[in-house]
Amino acid sequence: MGVPVIAIGVPTVVDAVTLATDLLKIENEYESEILRREVSPQGRTMVVTPKEIDLLVERASKLISLSINFALQKEFDTAQLLALL
Repeated sequence: MGVPVIAIGVPTVVDAVTLATDLLKIENEYESEILRREVSPQGRTMVVTPKEIDLLVERASKLISLSINFALQKEFDTAQLLALL
């Protein structure tokens, strides 16, 4: 169609190995590989999502929608845009 598109994404999950590596502050490649084998046995990847994911998605969607509306709807003030939520 030739129409420019802007995509906005919000990460909602994280790889378990990445999370463990960051939490344990592992920077050594050897230790990182050992952790990868322990957390992901047989190469199976696990992903983690926070238990309050519904709240996080709701807040992110409101932030994104308000940001877009503020950018595109110059004639509305803050109170009017918030009333639309």
